[in-house]
Amino acid sequence: MHTVTAVSPTTILFYGGLSTASRRQAASDPTIYAYAPLSPTPFTAIPPSTTNPSPPPRFGHTALPFPPNSPTNSILVINGFTQDYESSIFRVTTSPNATWSRVNSTSPSPGVLHASYGHATAVLYSDATAAIVAIFAGTTTGGSSTNALTVTKLTHDTATDIVTSQHYNPTTNTPPDATSSSAFTAATNGAGVMCMYVHGGIDTASATIHSSLYSFCPTEQLTASTDLGGSNMFGNELFEWTSLVTHNKTFQPVPRYARAGAGRSWQ
Repeated sequence: MHTVTAVSPTTILFYGGLSTASRRQAASDPTIYAYAPLSPTPFTAIPPSTTNPSPPPRFGHTALPFPPNSPTNSILVINGFTQDYESSIFRVTTSPNATWSRVNSTSPSPGVLHASYGHATAVLYSDATAAIVAIFAGTTTGGSSTNALTVTKLTHDTATDIVTSQHYNPTTNTPPDATSSSAFTAATNGAGVMCMYVHGGIDTASATIHSSLYSFCPTEQLTASTDLGGSNMFGNELFEWTSLVTHNKTFQPVPRYARAGAGRSWQ
């Protein structure tokens, strides 16, 4: 339940995960590790910053390169479990040291980022200074699964090098059941719109393992100026869930959980 994040075509960052057999104890290692296969010394531990050290180590988080659409030396770490259920986004830059900063809202967000680990995350839009990210489901406070959804807009002020966020909880049609540890990825649909795809997962309350396969897509192409706060204006939903198993009876995925994820792929 650690993350492996490609920040460029030649560099991968490793972070977090469990270091014991107990799911209730977070990893004790806060180190960011880099793998650069073309380097003479491909594996390195990135030394921590003395002025902006890491937050508590965690597992069950997700991580994305930021900015997502160009080679970078920073990632965003979303939620996870430390000694509690996290509701947070941190940015860590890795050159020359691992320097951490919390991503805060510029003003009170219209929505909330639900505390979770084992959630799914996908980039639905990105440019050089902004990204729109979907964060779905996971295990939440009390140990139960959730199907809570947050759509977060992230903005990078290049003058100050500060990343800020705004969270939204859009109205949608019927979402998937509450799950944790689903597999997920981001890819375009037939209309060329970037979507999140979520498969399987486990309901931690009933121990039911799911076989569902859903897409979560904007109903129109997102841009940096999309009004996420107006997503249910006049009943016109900006996002919709589609059960791909229902639409394609010839494909019945096997129930499974213990997630794998790629919230953003290099193209």
